[in-house]
Order: sequence, then structure tokens, then C-alpha cells
Amino acid sequence: MKMRRVEICLLGAVLLIEAVPAEAQDFIAHTADGPLLPAPPAKIGDDWSLRLSGQTPRLIAGTDWYSLRRDKFGLPDWPKTNFLLLTSGDRVPIDPAGSFRLDDDRLHFDLGPPCGVTRNSGVSVPLAYVIALVLATTDGEEDAELFLARLKAGKRPADLLLLKNGDRIEGKLKDVTRERGFWIDIEGRKVQTPISQAAVLAINTSFQAKPRVKRTHASVAFEGGGRVLFANLRIDEERKLLAGKTLAGFDVETPLEKVAAIDLRMGRAVYLSDMKPKAYEHKPFLGVAWPLVVDGSVTGRPLRLGGQTFDKGLGMHAPCRVTYTLDGGFRWFEASVGLDARTGQRGHVRVSILVDGKEREGFDRKELTGGGMPWNLRIDVRKAREVALVADMGDFGDVQAHVDWADARLIRD
Repeated sequence: MKMRRVEICLLGAVLLIEAVPAEAQDFIAHTADGPLLPAPPAKIGDDWSLRLSGQTPRLIAGTDWYSLRRDKFGLPDWPKTNFLLLTSGDRVPIDPAGSFRLDDDRLHFDLGPPCGVTRNSGVSVPLAYVIALVLATTDGEEDAELFLARLKAGKRPADLLLLKNGDRIEGKLKDVTRERGFWIDIEGRKVQTPISQAAVLAINTSFQAKPRVKRTHASVAFEGGGRVLFANLRIDEERKLLAGKTLAGFDVETPLEKVAAIDLRMGRAVYLSDMKPKAYEHKPFLGVAWPLVVDGSVTGRPLRLGGQTFDKGLGMHAPCRVTYTLDGGFRWFEASVGLDARTGQRGHVRVSILVDGKEREGFDRKELTGGGMPWNLRIDVRKAREVALVADMGDFGDVQAHVDWADARLIRD
């Protein structure tokens, strides 16, 4: 059995746990009382209660945990090809050699690994849930992540088929099959394109919709970067499988060893990126203004710190401050903060956290530098009415002062 060192960072300090068994099924459970030692999950109940097995079995109420992470804090990078991008943010792995079919405004397709390796690999989703079918990259496209972010945020009055050679075909999607490829209607003329030539199919945004959800659900990150939102989950401990029904309406069953993380949404944790800020203040340097970006870096790319990717959080450019009103019912504020690993390598920024207008000792003007490790923090905010995140310029002015507040969240009391 291999051994590994686990680092759990709390309140700016690092707790080192040496010689922890490195089992393939182990996860770190993040709870209201802090991270637990790595252990394999054995059961998830209908009420999201979690039973951990291993050397110290325990049952955790569904209201007490909010994240299971295999690798400290971050997640795998998003996939760049062979996935379906949904309006809910899902990046569903697809089988590039599988079947495709458009029927009754639903896109039918085969799930790809690790989601499509056990059973029920043939599924469908309403076309209104689809942003894009991503099969390959296009010639000349150097930054696939930024391209997909713009594709997700943009408006399209028609369906758009992007070919690998960079050509574009706009019209109305009539059908897609493995044998005949994509059929696009352009003002009454049908244009057929083989799947082998296609890179991305972006769907008309006029009739887009999202699955409605008003209760706790889970975001599952898979090995290879896939992300899927689930209405419910269950674990087959004997077969080492994770299964459940997605918010998009189809069933998934996958090996537990292929799961990188399970994060609960609309549960104990409330993400700042899902809240409306009380105020956002930014002082443009040399006339260049930067917005506050939710669930992405300030450049529009994924949040990335220390070689890891994060789905939730805030991106900002110093000097700036964002303030959130609390209701006095939160216990902790958590985040991993640092300069963006991709676009902040030359930056120097000083950050601080203010609770009810006062800097918390140990969290005042912490200096971040490009290439440095993220600062993992957990701050007591019990009875607080306001929290503010501040980023000030360091020695190099605003050069690459791209700050990521990854997994910035409040934990309810």
C-alpha cells in the first residue's frame, strides 16, 4: 500500500498529516468543523447524508458536509474536446465514435468515459439545454478555454457549425447522425458536413433554458475534466460505483475511482459568486477598467491556482474591493486566494479580508506573488454583517495583478 503526505490548510497554517494510506477511493470531506482525514465514502443518502468507511467510520449529516475532494482543494482542468457544454455549466463527456441523433428537439448521444463505461451510455438532453457540442479544436484557435468562455457568454440568432479548418456554417440544425454528419438549413438549402470535418456545433441561444432546481444538488468532477450536475447520487460500495440522475434528466453510472470531487450546491455552503455584492469598487490604472468576474478569472478563463482548476469563485484585478452583506447566520468564510497561475506570473498584490469593516489579524495585506502557492484561508464570521475582499497593488503596480478567490464561500452556522 502506498503512503502519501496530506496537507490541510486552515487559518493560514498548514497541518501536515504524514503516512496516510493512499487508497484509490479516499476523499477528504470538507465539513462545517473543517476537513477530515482521507477516507472512502461508502454511502450517500436521499437526504445527502454521507457515510465514510475506512479506519474511522462515521456518519455525517447532509447539512454538515459540502465537499468531497480527492486532491486537496482543486479540481482537474476542464476538457477541451469531446464533450457537451450545457446551459447549467455541465461538461458532459461524449463518445466521439458513438451515435448522434436529433429527434423531437432532443439531442441523442452516447456518453464517453468515464461516464459511459458501465451501462445506459445512450442518453438524450433537450436541445434548449445545449450551448455547444465540442468535438475538436479549430485551426488557428490558440486558447480553447477563452474561446469556449466567449461561446458560452455570447448570443447567437442561428445555429453555428465551426469546422476544423476555421470555416463557419450558420443556419438551422436539421439533423446530425454518425453516418451523414451535420445537416444545416441555410435559407432553404440543406448543407451536409461530415462529422470528421466538424469542430464545434454552437446552438442558437434564442430558446435556451436551464434545468430548474430549488434544492440541494451535487456537482461531480470526473477524471479527465468532465463536470455533471446531479439531482441525486448513490454509491454501490461493493462494486465501487457512483450513480445518480443528472439535472438534465439522464442516468449516469461510473467507477468511483474516476471521480475527482463531489461538491454540494444550495446546501451548507453559499458561494460568493452566487450572491449579489453590496458594492464593487475598482480604481482603473492608466484608464484601464477591469470588471468583477464570477466563476472565472478576470481574463474570462477558468480560475487556476497552483496547478489546479476551480469552478466557483471570483476573479478581480487590483486595486479593487468587493463587499457582501451577510445575514449574521454564517460561521466561516473560506477561500483559496492567489495570483492566477496562467496570467498572473509577474504580479505582486497585497490582499486583505475585512469583517464588519475591520481587518482580521493574520489576514491583513498578505502579499501574493506570481508563481507562489495559494493562500488557503478560513475565517470566523459568526454574527458578522459584512465581509469585504480587498486587493491592492504591490511593487509592480497593476502588472498582471490578476487575483483569483477560488471556492470563495460562506458556511452557514
